[in-house]
Amino acid sequence: MADDLNRSADEGPGQANIADARRAYDLRSRDPVAALELTAAVLARAGRGDLDVIALAHRTAALCLLDTGEIAAARTRARRAVTVARRGAAPGVLAGCLTTGAALEFILGGSSAFTLLDEATAAAHLAGDAIVLVDARCQRAWMLQRGGRWREALATLDDLLAGTSSDPPLLLDDLLRFPVLGDRACVLAELSRFSEALACFDAALELGARVMGPDAADVIETARNRAVCLTRAGRIPAAMAAFGDLDDRLAETPAQRLRLLVGQADLLLDAGLRAEALEVTEAALAIAGPGTPPMLRAEAAHQRAVALAAAGEPAGELARAAVRRFRRCGMTGRAALAGLLVARSSSGRRRLAAMERCTTALQAAGLNGYAAEARLDALTTAIALGDGERAAAHREQLAAWRDRGPALTRIRAWLGEARFAAWVGDAEASRAAVHAGLLVLDQHRSVLGATELRVHATGLGEELTDLASGLAIDAGDAWRLLRTSERWRAGAVLRRPQVADDLAEALADLRGVLAQADDPEAPPEVLAAFDADRAAIERRVRTLARRSESASASVVRPPRLAELRDALGDSALVEIIVHRGRNLAVVVDGRPRMVDLGPVEPPEQTRRELVFALRRMARSGIGAAAAAAARDSAQRSLERLSELLVEPLGLSGRGALVVVPTAALHAVPWPALPALAQTVVTLAPSATWWARPSLDPVLQSSPPLEPAATRIVLAAGPRLTGAIEELDRVSARHPSADVLHPAHASGDTLRRLLDGADLAHLACHGHLRADHPQLSSLEFADGPVTVYDLERLHRAPRQVVLSACESGVSAARPGEELLGYLTALLSLGTREVVASVVPVPDLATVELMDRFHGEVSAGTAFPAALHRARASLLDTDSGAAAFVVATAFVAVAQCDERTVAEPPATG
Repeated sequence: MADDLNRSADEGPGQANIADARRAYDLRSRDPVAALELTAAVLARAGRGDLDVIALAHRTAALCLLDTGEIAAARTRARRAVTVARRGAAPGVLAGCLTTGAALEFILGGSSAFTLLDEATAAAHLAGDAIVLVDARCQRAWMLQRGGRWREALATLDDLLAGTSSDPPLLLDDLLRFPVLGDRACVLAELSRFSEALACFDAALELGARVMGPDAADVIETARNRAVCLTRAGRIPAAMAAFGDLDDRLAETPAQRLRLLVGQADLLLDAGLRAEALEVTEAALAIAGPGTPPMLRAEAAHQRAVALAAAGEPAGELARAAVRRFRRCGMTGRAALAGLLVARSSSGRRRLAAMERCTTALQAAGLNGYAAEARLDALTTAIALGDGERAAAHREQLAAWRDRGPALTRIRAWLGEARFAAWVGDAEASRAAVHAGLLVLDQHRSVLGATELRVHATGLGEELTDLASGLAIDAGDAWRLLRTSERWRAGAVLRRPQVADDLAEALADLRGVLAQADDPEAPPEVLAAFDADRAAIERRVRTLARRSESASASVVRPPRLAELRDALGDSALVEIIVHRGRNLAVVVDGRPRMVDLGPVEPPEQTRRELVFALRRMARSGIGAAAAAAARDSAQRSLERLSELLVEPLGLSGRGALVVVPTAALHAVPWPALPALAQTVVTLAPSATWWARPSLDPVLQSSPPLEPAATRIVLAAGPRLTGAIEELDRVSARHPSADVLHPAHASGDTLRRLLDGADLAHLACHGHLRADHPQLSSLEFADGPVTVYDLERLHRAPRQVVLSACESGVSAARPGEELLGYLTALLSLGTREVVASVVPVPDLATVELMDRFHGEVSAGTAFPAALHRARASLLDTDSGAAAFVVATAFVAVAQCDERTVAEPPATG
């Protein structure tokens, strides 16, 4: 087409307009409004004989109007371009106008789209213009894709690459092969042929970077499409890395930024990171103003609606807006996808009919992975309506996805099978389907390197596990209920996290910026920029941490009943499970049994009341009467928690007890409950983690710590009253310990000493980040030591004491998973942890820690050492501070013969 325009410049009038016409055409994708203004100027100056220029100007205007959402006006201009070009424009110009006209006719449902494209192909052959011919053939593939004719689209692109789409054969140079390879990769992705798609994307990107440069707009868009493909393939860490790289390279044009945010939101939702998806989609909507291409505005509205719905927020109106925008763009498949959210807001037969319409439209558009999601909704709705015929039909269609597609699609397919089997009364088939779905989840989690991604991935199995739990409860099978819980519980702590090598620099930057924020002498402009700098560095840290993939794809096996009994010895184990708003306990003290502990809210409310009372007691300057009232309130709360959580279990007189609480009940001070006053209490995130040393030969061979053989680290952070005294008292119990006082306890020094230590005692302020728990930190001399810092240890200390306020409190996530320091330590191999779950007064902690370490130095396991230290403290000190400290601490530990066989407390 460029040659045709140059020929027109040489042979006819209107030469001054040719450069502007070409400049407007090149400008259209970057700034459609400016390009439209330029075409108006070109047309105003054009003479009647300037057919090439006039046709190109109208074609450019059509493309600009398409980008700004004025579809009908765009078709009018495209038709005018074709009319002018047919009057005698150069064949290459005619082919381009026909190609654009075909696209608009197709979008608006016109019947002439493919006829126009055939004419465009013939004109391109006549012109001998390879660029225009490739454009026409790629346009045909795009139209076939949009019509759901994916295999025909693939064949069209394959013919083009092979040179068999024209006679004589058209051999593409590298510049022309690049867009064809990119389009082919997108088609393969839609066909769920992800490995082939990624190989094709890689070939396209290598070619594009070589002929256009890695930062060319088309190359970056192809890289974005590759990142989307990784998301749809379920390769979450690789997709995180791909989007992170794009974020660093992306030009700050609104359209590029919006495309990136939409893709990132999709990835975050698939990864279960709903809060971050809400942030990203809010940013996307802010960018998607009136000048944004309508398709991107529709995508932004749709992703925001999906994020809101995932967070349990109203999303109907935004989803309806997305449906309208997609329809105006002629994107019926995407309109059906947005329509899923609208359909979910209805009920009964109306909901079922809407779901089925969405399913049909998604399949017609070739969006089969999304159609599987719609089928699951339709199946569930048909079951609720008692419509067996339609439920069976959807179940049959959904079955095709049990063994193909990404993990989320396969999990949904097995969930549909489990629901249908349970509904028709086939409990065994339903359990088998649940087992298969959870196996897919296990395999998916096993390749995720980041703890955070593993934790959130666990939520994918929530519905499967809830269904299986209901079957076990209905059958009265306590052991099956516990095994079901263990299949998805504490998946994060059962595998070591994989940490990116390039994370260290970003973490050092984070410590630096946070240290600046605490500098009272920092200039105002530094403090003003703190929030923006911190947020940017935190995003970089999260991105780097999430891109790691696990080197092991092993699936962790829960213990068998005989193995668990052998590990317990004379102890008992209680695992608490939430089902339909109630706490159910499975007690293993011989034959497993179920105990209904009642609704979930009363113990959680009582714990909150306990924390409030203890905070009052720990406050300096509180009067005697107020302290006494607070103590009475705290004592009543402890007794109430005993009534709710312990007394129904029938375990009075038990010498040792292992408790596997729900995520919410991990923050209960179990050792302080009156019903457990004579019991050594061990907490564990799961029965599988607790029993692991008895099942793992490597852990079995690890001997108990002996004072003469231990490497001990004692460290204190700044601004903690009593920290130096605490270190002095504890170090007297461990004379060979490495001691870091507040001024010398830097993050790097601490991490070096902790690596491979046997015992670590950390007395420092802790900060839980509920929004991003992996950024929770312990405060040391040069800034915070985050969970990410801990995860960089090659081997965590075998025993850890966190003596500061609420250091044992973690952020709860779906699947009864926890995120925070505790999860990090346990996943790295720490076998025993003592930490506080309620606020503690700093000075009063010194006495408990001294007594506790006296027991530890004698070889006592943490749970029993804590039990004896508490009893000893309360025997000698009846003050409010001692009461708070004795209430605050819990011990989390793995199976150890010293723990299960320890005698009750002295005194």
